[in-house]
Amino acid sequence: MDLKKYTLEDLLLAAMKSEIESNTVYTKIAEQVKNGLLKDKMKFLAKEEAKHRKFIEQVYKGKFPKKN
Repeated sequence: MDLKKYTLEDLLLAAMKSEIESNTVYTKIAEQVKNGLLKDKMKFLAKEEAKHRKFIEQVYKGKFPKKN
């Protein structure tokens, strides 16, 4: 994939979307599984995705302050 054809804004927005979607998937899996170890792992991964999203949002706000 040639990332040069995308703007930094496009890439950051796509990254945020990906983190949100991943968080949703992990959360849904955690709600459905019965295995406690797997449930805990999915909850952990969901929280990690939320942290990633927040970090990317901070970068976005720093690069595009007028778009907030």
